[in-house]
Amino acid sequence: MQEFLQQLVNGVVSGSLYSLIAIGVTLVYGLTNLINFAHGQVVTIGAFTAWSATTSGVPFALAVVIAAIVGGLVSVAMERGGFRFTRANPINGFILSLGLIFVLEGVMVERYADTLHRIPDPTSGVFRAGDVQISYQRLIVVGVALALTGVLMSSLKYTRMGRATRAYAEDPDTAALMGVNTERVIMAVFVVGGALAGVAGSLLLSLFGVTVTLGAAFVVKAFVVSLIGGLGSVEGALIAGIAVGLAETLGSAYISSSWTDFFGYVLVIMVLLVRPSGIFKGSEGAHV
Repeated sequence: MQEFLQQLVNGVVSGSLYSLIAIGVTLVYGLTNLINFAHGQVVTIGAFTAWSATTSGVPFALAVVIAAIVGGLVSVAMERGGFRFTRANPINGFILSLGLIFVLEGVMVERYADTLHRIPDPTSGVFRAGDVQISYQRLIVVGVALALTGVLMSSLKYTRMGRATRAYAEDPDTAALMGVNTERVIMAVFVVGGALAGVAGSLLLSLFGVTVTLGAAFVVKAFVVSLIGGLGSVEGALIAGIAVGLAETLGSAYISSSWTDFFGYVLVIMVLLVRPSGIFKGSEGAHV
């Protein structure tokens, strides 16, 4: 029982990170129909931004904020410099995102080399609940992920920009006729998605260390999560991220650690067979 509870905790930690990354993917798709595989590189850039900051003496909490800012800026630069010219044909944007992966990864290899980069644990100590032990850093990761997701969901519901985003996701043409600044909405979504990716990268750094190929692996997980939750759904990304994290962790612990990634793909197949549009239909994330 102790081992099972420990694996549940590990699954929630992994799943919360998957959710943070997937939210950027699913929001961008919900508004532009763009499948942006270069989103994973924003995670990598966020991770190495945090690494550079902390190794220069910046406190880790401030490094996370810096990584979020840099992630948001990189993401909106992608949109302004490339993706906005492909909106009429999202497949061109998809191809552009593949090109950006190689360009950005090449730059990162030149700057940091393809080696593991780590930092000392930002926090020390362990929380004990019976026989289950959870490091404070893992609790912080889950807390930050859930808090940011909650703030985003509330913003989509109650703020003016959130209502504009929901309106645009529902009907872009009508939203534009009603006075919604569509360019600002799309830019805002890229900024938010990039900022969350930057935070996710810095949190990954604090737990496992990072390499320049980090983003490629995690963006695939993000798309698995987005498909399960329903492309365009923030709430779906949160629930699906936790589900995928649990499936991978429990499957690895009790079946085979060699098949860790396999269990997430099995889950997406099972969900899509029952609900082809995911747990939450289409762009319902705009209505969170």
